[in-house]
Amino acid sequence: MKGPTDKLIFGVLALLVLIYCIVQGLKGGDFKIYMGAAELLKEGQSCYNQWIFLGGQNYGRYLYSPFFAFLLMPFTILPKGITAILWLILNLFFLRRIFQISIKWLDVNYFSKKQFKLWIGLSLLLSMRFILHNFEMVQMNIFLLYVCLESIALLEHHQHFKSAILLSFGISIKVLPIVLVPYLIFRRKFKASLYSLFLIIAFTLLPSLYLGWEKNEQFLKEWYEIIDPSNDVYISDQNKYGEGVHSLSGLYAAYFSPSESMLDTDSSRLIVELSPHQLSFLLNSSRLFLIIAFLFFLRTWPFRAVSNKRKQYRELSYLLCIVPLIFPHQQKYAFVFMLPSICYMTNFILLHWNDDNFGHFKRSIYILILSIFFILTTLTTDGIVGNKLNDLSEYYKTITFGCILLLLLLFSSGTDRYKTS
Repeated sequence: MKGPTDKLIFGVLALLVLIYCIVQGLKGGDFKIYMGAAELLKEGQSCYNQWIFLGGQNYGRYLYSPFFAFLLMPFTILPKGITAILWLILNLFFLRRIFQISIKWLDVNYFSKKQFKLWIGLSLLLSMRFILHNFEMVQMNIFLLYVCLESIALLEHHQHFKSAILLSFGISIKVLPIVLVPYLIFRRKFKASLYSLFLIIAFTLLPSLYLGWEKNEQFLKEWYEIIDPSNDVYISDQNKYGEGVHSLSGLYAAYFSPSESMLDTDSSRLIVELSPHQLSFLLNSSRLFLIIAFLFFLRTWPFRAVSNKRKQYRELSYLLCIVPLIFPHQQKYAFVFMLPSICYMTNFILLHWNDDNFGHFKRSIYILILSIFFILTTLTTDGIVGNKLNDLSEYYKTITFGCILLLLLLFSSGTDRYKTS
């Protein structure tokens, strides 16, 4: 039972977190764009191909689905900022569930209390930049990560339809969780995958009840034209309007395209200049390589269920970690999808720390690589190194390199001797 001091500390922390959510919610972040799109849709106007006013001299473009704008329409009657505050408070629940699922699947019973606290602390330390950035920008990625893990967790209790509702709901808002559909098929979860495909269609068509069939179809076409990965803006021109993109499309455009940067720097990063066609081929080949590597990572034949939760968590860690790499136009907040990989690797290192076959050399290598990962992804934030060095880190795409390092660590972890049911 918690003592009075523990309760007081918890109460103070809870109050500070609530104040933080209120402050960030009132600032609005990207939620201003979502609510602006909902306002346009409510008036029967297209929320695409136009700039949405954010205040001052700031404007943004809406890149999510018509379905998401449709969902937000009823909330446009609330005072500005209220919906964003409620959303951030909900994000606390999503984050809590992500860690609850991680704790259950990774089976921390092998840990002492000290090891457990160290594991949680290290996982938060290595991922905090991306968690906080999602709160600052009032983004959707923590929810989408929750959707991915919770939908798989529901299948543990054979709740196929509930799992499909949650997964298809997330996909219908933003397509990132769609990577789970082929995974479900591979793991012989045919019911859940079929339900998901059916429900994606249903959710996509739902705005037709308000907009009419023709208008919804028109907006869907406009949405696809904007997010089409073959657009030049997602290939050679990915960094044309800013250096905030850290997916492979941003990395390759930085090092293989002569497009000018908006940053005031004389540093050159061009390795070799490729034509837009060559760049597109390299980009798609790399995406295909990461997907094929995942099949090797699974190390089983298709259509076989996996009963070992720790093994499945490792599989999902890899799959979710490549999401911000393979999808175009993914910015810092999307790299919160690295959280399961971070949780797995910190857990793996602590679990095997005293193993005879782990060895001092191997332990040192893991710590070194995790330290480099921390430097590339977290120490480069402007709150620590200042705006100039942060701009340089974005210019050279250090977060992308950090994510690739994390994938290599996952591969090196191999099969785990600690089996969980």
